Amino acid sequence: MVNNAKEMKGLFRRVLIPIDTRHDIDYLLNVVAKLAEIHRFKPVFLFIAKTERDPEIDRLRELLSRKFVGIDYELRVRVSNGRPEVVEILSELSEAEYDLVILYTHGHYGISALIYESKSLVIALASSTNVLILR
Repeated sequence: MVNNAKEMKGLFRRVLIPIDTRHDIDYLLNVVAKLAEIHRFKPVFLFIAKTERDPEIDRLRELLSRKFVGIDYELRVRVSNGRPEVVEILSELSEAEYDLVILYTHGHYGISALIYESKSLVIALASSTNVLILR
């Protein structure tokens, strides 16, 4: 069991953070930046694009370069080709080595999470990677 923050340094090396630019992501990015700074992990942001030329890719690159000054991070882009985002996220988790995945949820839980097809719930249940869910 980890007893303090000092013991956590190095516990997570690569952390996957799926990004959905259709929603306000400032809170998520602020939390990830702070955690990466404290625990010295490399954030790997995953954006699921509709096409290779999705204009959101450039917008996200610029946003990350401003928010993560001095922090080593990576932006990975996967083109969905019509596949659900959750499938792309789970594929990324199975194809690369991650110690943690940080998800941002809209706050649905219980029955409403099932009704609204919560991506975070599906990923938390289907993934063998540790999951941190932020609301």
